Amino acid sequence: MSVSTSDLTGDMPDGIEARLGYSFADRELLGTALTHTSLRDSCVPTNERLEFLGDAVIGFVISEHLFRKMPGFDEGILTGIKSVVVSAKTLASVAKGLGFEEFIKVGRGLTGMGGLSDSVLADAFEAVVAAVYLDSGIDRASGLVLRLLAPRIDAFLEEKIDRNFKSLLQNLAQRHFKATPKYSVVSEEGPDHGKMFEVVAKVGRRKFPTGRGRSKKEAEQNAAEHAYEILAERVSSKDGKANPAALQCESSREGKSQRPNHDAAEPQPKRCVESRRPAEVQASTFKTKAGQPPIDKAQ
Repeated sequence: MSVSTSDLTGDMPDGIEARLGYSFADRELLGTALTHTSLRDSCVPTNERLEFLGDAVIGFVISEHLFRKMPGFDEGILTGIKSVVVSAKTLASVAKGLGFEEFIKVGRGLTGMGGLSDSVLADAFEAVVAAVYLDSGIDRASGLVLRLLAPRIDAFLEEKIDRNFKSLLQNLAQRHFKATPKYSVVSEEGPDHGKMFEVVAKVGRRKFPTGRGRSKKEAEQNAAEHAYEILAERVSSKDGKANPAALQCESSREGKSQRPNHDAAEPQPKRCVESRRPAEVQASTFKTKAGQPPIDKAQ
């Protein structure tokens, strides 16, 4: 099958560019991005190399976006979310929504098979992202990726993560405050068949607004949500002054006794840290510029 470069670009730019929201300066890049490797023998460049580059660009953009959007999450959770967002299934779904099937050029062996496979569509999407990157740079490529994939991230978070605030709170508390959340039932109301539970979440010495639910599990999730939102805002705020030392002190004291002494005087965070850290860490931790929060280098 003989296909020329002009054949690949002649009838596609206006339609596909309108859907992408981007106009190419070099339209041959677009034509190559939408040319599958099944046309390798047709004397025109295919999208294999562009797909390689686009995979890296998408991975970088999504990684940075998750890093900035989710400051309280560890690498494992971020990697899990990224793997879903950049999967062939997700990228193929986006490509289908943009109508890529109308524009991708494939060999005869891939036509008439009930539509293009997810692999072909995902590869084309990656190649198109690379084409935008080469045509205009990372800012335009990043804008395209986030416009098309950020809603998928938000949908995934709403469906899969926001329902498990206990895990999120535990991850955030242990990573940034070196403490494990604890939950206590504050009250139970109503008959046995219709009770309403009220639970408080505690991280270190600090208690957070209570959560209510028709089961202890539901109430704990709601309490964890309140605590997580407060602590996540503190961690992500530039002016936030999270005090992991104080939480470490309380967490350690609670671990020694099941009946904490609420009348005991509140320990000084600095003294507690001094008992656990070498002198050089103390100096770097507490000798900071005026108006700036201490930096916990042990984290």
